[in-house]
Amino acid sequence: MAQHEHDILRQALDLNHDGNPDTGRTVGVKKQFLRSARNDMLALDPVGTPGLLSTLDRYLNEYDSSQEDFLTIEDYLPYRIPNAGYRYAI
Repeated sequence: MAQHEHDILRQALDLNHDGNPDTGRTVGVKKQFLRSARNDMLALDPVGTPGLLSTLDRYLNEYDSSQEDFLTIEDYLPYRIPNAGYRYAI
């Protein structure tokens, strides 16, 4: 589920996807927030912003991503706990 949302949010970082609103109640609001932030950042720093957006795109692509379909919470937790711990620590 998280990976699907991250894929949608990644579209908000890409100018080529601005024509695709893909608005759901939660994801649509987040996507619009990222689009607005992206545009504001580009206006402030058009040189440095693309690198920062690329890093955020890579993070959204890799965070919580797994090729495995977890069938039980017991299988999922060992995978998920390190990500949750990292996020909490920062």
